[in-house]
Formats: sequence, structure tokens, C-alpha cells
Amino acid sequence: MSFLGTLPTDGFTLMDCAMSGRLDETVSRNFIGDHAEVDPDEKIEVILELEFIKFLEDNFECSGMCRDSPFFYTKPFSAGVPKNSCFPSLVSYFNERLLIYALFSIVCGLNCFWLFFLHTGFYH
Repeated sequence: MSFLGTLPTDGFTLMDCAMSGRLDETVSRNFIGDHAEVDPDEKIEVILELEFIKFLEDNFECSGMCRDSPFFYTKPFSAGVPKNSCFPSLVSYFNERLLIYALFSIVCGLNCFWLFFLHTGFYH
């Protein structure tokens, strides 16, 4: 029986699973070994990663980074199947917001370049 087959589907998410501790047991048993313990720092890291995934899913209505995921990680299973991956949405999000930063950086770089040649005149 698969792990997902044992989860209640009404209003239950994988994030709830991680917070409840069920995910720790399954991850350690399937990927680390039967006698391994999960490091507390790794638990915090997983929770922070899930918070980032929640931000992506809430803002972009997507799931998965490189490929479409068959379900949302932070939304209930009843929310259905995500329509696209998060990477294209994230790229367009950064393209829109980083244009001003890029232009400002170019202006600052040109200014520093101009000041470098300007200060060489003081050495004569």
C-alpha cells in the first residue's frame, strides 16, 4: 500500500502530513533506512521548503518546479490537479521585478567606470 493511499483526502495536504510527523517516519524508513533518525535541522529545512512551495502555489496556482506535479503540496487533494509547473511563472515574476534593478545596476556600473577615468586626471 502506498503512503498517499493512507491519507484522508478531504481537506488534508502534504504540508499537514509533514507537520504531523507522518512524513518524517516515511522519509526515514524509505530513504534513510529502518534504524535511522531524522535530524531536527533537516525537519526545519523541510518545513521551510514547504513554506516556499506554499508561497508559489498560492501566488501562481502551480505545482512542481521543472515538471508538472500530479497534485498540490499545500492545498487539499480535493483542489484537483495543477495545470502547470512553477518555473515559467517564477521566471516571468522575476523578469518583471528585476528589470528596474538591472537598469539601476548598469547605470551605477557606467558611473563607476566614468569616475575611474575621471580620477586618473588627478595624477598629472
